[in-house]
Amino acid sequence: MLQGLNHGYAVVTVDYRLSGEAKFPAAINDAKAAIRFIKVNAAQYNLNPNKIALWGSSAGGNLAALAGTTSGTNNCYDTSLGNANVSDNVTVVVDWYGPTNFCVMDKQFNESGIREKVKGIQIYNTKDSFPSKYFGQNLSKVPNLGKQADPTTHITSECHPFLIQHGTLNSLIPAQQSVNLADAITKEIEKDKVTLTLLDGAGHGGVPVILLNGTRYCGYPFGTAENMNKVFVFLNKYIK
Repeated sequence: MLQGLNHGYAVVTVDYRLSGEAKFPAAINDAKAAIRFIKVNAAQYNLNPNKIALWGSSAGGNLAALAGTTSGTNNCYDTSLGNANVSDNVTVVVDWYGPTNFCVMDKQFNESGIREKVKGIQIYNTKDSFPSKYFGQNLSKVPNLGKQADPTTHITSECHPFLIQHGTLNSLIPAQQSVNLADAITKEIEKDKVTLTLLDGAGHGGVPVILLNGTRYCGYPFGTAENMNKVFVFLNKYIK
Protein backbone atom coordinates (compact mmCIF):
# COMPACT_ATOMS: atom_id res chain seq x y z
CA MET A 1 0.00 0.00 0.00
CA LEU A 2 2.93 2.34 0.66
CA GLN A 3 3.54 2.43 -3.09
CA GLY A 4 0.65 4.87 -3.08
CA LEU A 5 3.17 7.50 -1.97
CA ASN A 6 4.76 7.23 -5.43
CA HIS A 7 1.39 7.81 -7.09
CA GLY A 8 0.42 11.02 -5.35
CA TYR A 9 -1.54 9.51 -2.47
CA ALA A 10 -1.26 10.05 1.26
CA VAL A 11 -1.17 6.68 3.01
CA VAL A 12 -2.55 6.22 6.52
CA THR A 13 -2.08 2.91 8.31
CA VAL A 14 -4.93 2.03 10.66
CA ASP A 15 -4.42 -0.01 13.81
CA TYR A 16 -7.26 -1.84 15.54
CA ARG A 17 -7.84 -4.08 18.53
CA LEU A 18 -7.13 -7.76 17.92
CA SER A 19 -9.19 -10.66 19.28
CA GLY A 20 -6.86 -11.15 22.25
CA GLU A 21 -7.83 -7.69 23.47
CA ALA A 22 -11.43 -7.27 22.31
CA LYS A 23 -13.97 -9.34 20.38
CA PHE A 24 -16.07 -8.45 17.34
CA PRO A 25 -17.19 -5.77 16.55
CA ALA A 26 -14.26 -3.94 18.18
CA ALA A 27 -12.00 -4.15 15.12
CA ILE A 28 -14.52 -2.69 12.67
CA ASN A 29 -15.57 -0.10 15.26
CA ASP A 30 -11.93 1.00 15.43
CA ALA A 31 -11.53 1.09 11.65
CA LYS A 32 -14.60 3.28 11.22
CA ALA A 33 -13.48 5.53 14.08
CA ALA A 34 -10.16 5.96 12.27
CA ILE A 35 -11.98 7.12 9.14
CA ARG A 36 -13.83 9.73 11.20
CA PHE A 37 -10.58 10.83 12.83
CA ILE A 38 -8.94 11.28 9.43
CA LYS A 39 -11.83 13.41 8.24
CA VAL A 40 -11.83 15.62 11.32
CA ASN A 41 -8.06 16.15 11.09
CA ALA A 42 -7.81 16.30 7.28
CA ALA A 43 -6.86 19.98 7.14
CA GLN A 44 -4.03 19.50 9.64
CA TYR A 45 -2.45 16.83 7.44
CA ASN A 46 -3.40 18.39 4.09
CA LEU A 47 -5.71 15.52 3.17
CA ASN A 48 -8.88 15.48 1.07
CA PRO A 49 -11.61 14.16 3.40
CA ASN A 50 -13.92 13.53 0.44
CA LYS A 51 -11.56 11.18 -1.38
CA ILE A 52 -10.73 8.19 0.79
CA ALA A 53 -9.87 4.71 -0.46
CA LEU A 54 -9.84 1.74 1.89
CA TRP A 55 -7.27 -0.95 1.13
CA GLY A 56 -6.72 -4.04 3.22
CA SER A 57 -5.45 -7.59 2.91
CA SER A 58 -6.65 -10.74 4.70
CA ALA A 59 -8.30 -9.63 7.97
CA GLY A 60 -7.70 -6.08 6.80
CA GLY A 61 -9.50 -6.96 3.59
CA ASN A 62 -12.56 -7.98 5.59
CA LEU A 63 -12.45 -4.73 7.56
CA ALA A 64 -12.00 -2.63 4.41
CA ALA A 65 -14.90 -4.40 2.71
CA LEU A 66 -17.11 -4.20 5.80
CA ALA A 67 -16.33 -0.52 6.35
CA GLY A 68 -16.99 0.04 2.65
CA THR A 69 -20.36 -1.69 2.51
CA THR A 70 -21.50 0.04 5.73
CA SER A 71 -19.96 3.35 4.64
CA GLY A 72 -21.96 6.38 5.72
CA THR A 73 -24.34 4.33 7.90
CA ASN A 74 -24.64 3.66 11.60
CA ASN A 75 -23.84 -0.03 11.14
CA CYS A 76 -20.74 -1.26 13.00
CA TYR A 77 -20.47 2.24 14.47
CA ASP A 78 -19.32 2.95 18.04
CA THR A 79 -19.97 6.59 18.89
CA SER A 80 -17.96 6.30 22.12
CA LEU A 81 -14.75 6.18 20.06
CA GLY A 82 -15.08 9.83 19.12
CA ASN A 83 -16.34 12.16 16.40
CA ALA A 84 -19.80 10.64 16.67
CA ASN A 85 -21.43 13.15 14.32
CA VAL A 86 -18.89 12.73 11.51
CA SER A 87 -19.72 10.52 8.53
CA ASP A 88 -17.44 7.55 7.84
CA ASN A 89 -18.32 7.63 4.15
CA VAL A 90 -15.50 6.64 1.77
CA THR A 91 -14.97 6.59 -1.99
CA VAL A 92 -13.65 3.17 -3.05
CA VAL A 93 -12.43 -0.13 -1.61
CA VAL A 94 -9.56 -2.45 -2.50
CA ASP A 95 -10.02 -5.86 -0.89
CA TRP A 96 -7.11 -8.28 -1.10
CA TYR A 97 -8.16 -11.86 -0.23
CA GLY A 98 -10.30 -10.89 2.75
CA PRO A 99 -12.83 -13.28 4.31
CA THR A 100 -16.50 -12.41 4.03
CA ASN A 101 -18.82 -15.19 5.22
CA PHE A 102 -16.78 -16.90 7.95
CA CYS A 103 -19.47 -19.52 8.54
CA VAL A 104 -19.14 -21.23 5.15
CA MET A 105 -15.37 -21.31 4.64
CA ASP A 106 -14.97 -24.99 5.58
CA LYS A 107 -17.79 -25.90 3.20
CA GLN A 108 -16.26 -23.84 0.39
CA PHE A 109 -12.85 -25.46 0.80
CA ASN A 110 -14.51 -28.88 0.58
CA GLU A 111 -16.57 -27.97 -2.47
CA SER A 112 -13.65 -26.42 -4.33
CA GLY A 113 -11.51 -29.56 -4.18
CA ILE A 114 -8.52 -27.53 -3.04
CA ARG A 115 -7.90 -29.89 -0.10
CA GLU A 116 -6.84 -32.49 -2.68
CA LYS A 117 -4.29 -30.09 -4.16
CA VAL A 118 -2.74 -27.91 -1.47
CA LYS A 119 -1.25 -28.59 1.96
CA GLY A 120 -2.22 -26.60 5.04
CA ILE A 121 -5.87 -25.92 4.28
CA GLN A 122 -7.45 -24.33 7.35
CA ILE A 123 -10.35 -25.76 9.35
CA TYR A 124 -12.51 -23.08 10.92
CA ASN A 125 -15.36 -24.77 12.78
CA THR A 126 -13.23 -25.29 15.89
CA LYS A 127 -12.95 -23.35 19.14
CA ASP A 128 -9.34 -22.40 18.37
CA SER A 129 -9.81 -21.05 14.84
CA PHE A 130 -9.22 -17.37 14.29
CA PRO A 131 -12.91 -16.59 13.56
CA SER A 132 -13.94 -18.39 16.76
CA LYS A 133 -11.45 -16.32 18.74
CA TYR A 134 -12.62 -13.22 16.88
CA PHE A 135 -16.24 -13.81 17.89
CA GLY A 136 -15.46 -15.14 21.36
CA GLN A 137 -16.84 -18.65 20.92
CA ASN A 138 -17.05 -21.48 18.41
CA LEU A 139 -17.95 -20.11 15.01
CA SER A 140 -20.86 -22.53 14.58
CA LYS A 141 -22.58 -21.14 17.69
CA VAL A 142 -22.64 -17.48 16.61
CA PRO A 143 -24.08 -17.33 13.08
CA ASN A 144 -25.62 -13.97 13.96
CA LEU A 145 -22.17 -12.47 14.55
CA GLY A 146 -20.88 -14.11 11.39
CA LYS A 147 -23.67 -12.39 9.49
CA GLN A 148 -22.85 -9.00 11.01
CA ALA A 149 -19.19 -9.40 10.05
CA ASP A 150 -20.06 -10.39 6.46
CA PRO A 151 -19.82 -7.41 4.06
CA THR A 152 -22.28 -9.03 1.66
CA THR A 153 -25.11 -8.66 4.19
CA HIS A 154 -24.75 -4.87 4.22
CA ILE A 155 -24.65 -4.16 0.47
CA THR A 156 -27.13 -1.62 -0.90
CA SER A 157 -27.54 0.29 -4.14
CA GLU A 158 -25.34 3.00 -2.56
CA CYS A 159 -22.34 0.66 -2.45
CA HIS A 160 -19.02 2.13 -3.57
CA PRO A 161 -16.75 0.78 -6.33
CA PHE A 162 -14.74 -2.30 -5.35
CA LEU A 163 -11.53 -3.90 -6.61
CA ILE A 164 -11.34 -7.44 -5.24
CA GLN A 165 -8.32 -9.72 -5.71
CA HIS A 166 -7.77 -13.28 -4.51
CA GLY A 167 -5.39 -16.16 -5.18
CA THR A 168 -6.91 -19.36 -6.57
CA LEU A 169 -4.72 -21.53 -4.29
CA ASN A 170 -5.25 -19.57 -1.09
CA SER A 171 -5.10 -22.12 1.74
CA LEU A 172 -6.42 -19.75 4.43
CA ILE A 173 -9.36 -18.00 2.77
CA PRO A 174 -11.38 -19.71 -0.02
CA ALA A 175 -11.40 -17.82 -3.30
CA GLN A 176 -15.18 -18.25 -3.36
CA GLN A 177 -15.36 -15.63 -0.60
CA SER A 178 -14.21 -12.95 -3.01
CA VAL A 179 -16.24 -14.33 -5.90
CA ASN A 180 -19.41 -14.19 -3.82
CA LEU A 181 -18.64 -10.65 -2.65
CA ALA A 182 -18.16 -9.45 -6.21
CA ASP A 183 -21.36 -11.18 -7.34
CA ALA A 184 -23.35 -9.64 -4.49
CA ILE A 185 -22.11 -6.12 -5.23
CA THR A 186 -22.76 -6.35 -8.97
CA LYS A 187 -26.39 -7.16 -8.21
CA GLU A 188 -26.75 -3.72 -6.62
CA ILE A 189 -24.49 -1.36 -8.60
CA GLU A 190 -23.15 -1.01 -12.15
CA LYS A 191 -20.98 -3.97 -13.13
CA ASP A 192 -18.19 -1.74 -14.41
CA LYS A 193 -17.68 -0.44 -10.86
CA VAL A 194 -16.74 -3.89 -9.57
CA THR A 195 -13.52 -5.61 -10.62
CA LEU A 196 -12.68 -9.14 -9.51
CA THR A 197 -9.21 -10.48 -10.26
CA LEU A 198 -8.37 -14.10 -9.44
CA LEU A 199 -4.60 -14.61 -9.50
CA ASP A 200 -4.09 -18.12 -10.83
CA GLY A 201 -1.87 -20.21 -8.57
CA ALA A 202 -1.45 -17.48 -5.96
CA GLY A 203 -1.78 -18.21 -2.27
CA HIS A 204 -2.61 -16.08 0.75
CA GLY A 205 -0.55 -13.01 -0.03
CA GLY A 206 3.06 -14.03 0.40
CA VAL A 207 2.35 -17.33 2.17
CA PRO A 208 4.05 -20.11 0.16
CA VAL A 209 1.78 -22.49 -1.71
CA ILE A 210 2.79 -26.10 -1.09
CA LEU A 211 1.08 -28.67 -3.27
CA LEU A 212 0.49 -32.21 -2.07
CA ASN A 213 3.02 -33.45 -4.63
CA GLY A 214 5.69 -31.39 -2.86
CA THR A 215 5.87 -28.53 -5.35
CA ARG A 216 6.41 -25.22 -3.58
CA TYR A 217 5.58 -21.74 -4.90
CA CYS A 218 6.85 -18.62 -3.16
CA GLY A 219 6.65 -14.95 -3.92
CA TYR A 220 4.13 -12.14 -3.68
CA PRO A 221 2.20 -11.92 -6.95
CA PHE A 222 -0.08 -9.21 -5.57
CA GLY A 223 2.85 -6.83 -5.31
CA THR A 224 4.20 -7.25 -8.84
CA ALA A 225 4.50 -4.17 -11.03
CA GLU A 226 1.81 -5.52 -13.33
CA ASN A 227 -0.71 -6.07 -10.56
CA MET A 228 0.09 -2.85 -8.74
CA ASN A 229 -0.53 -1.00 -11.98
CA LYS A 230 -4.04 -2.51 -12.08
CA VAL A 231 -4.67 -1.32 -8.54
CA PHE A 232 -3.60 2.24 -9.20
CA VAL A 233 -5.46 2.45 -12.50
CA PHE A 234 -8.56 1.55 -10.48
CA LEU A 235 -7.81 4.02 -7.70
CA ASN A 236 -6.98 6.84 -10.09
CA LYS A 237 -10.29 6.37 -11.87
CA TYR A 238 -12.27 7.21 -8.74
CA ILE A 239 -9.91 9.26 -6.60
CA LYS A 240 -8.05 11.57 -8.98
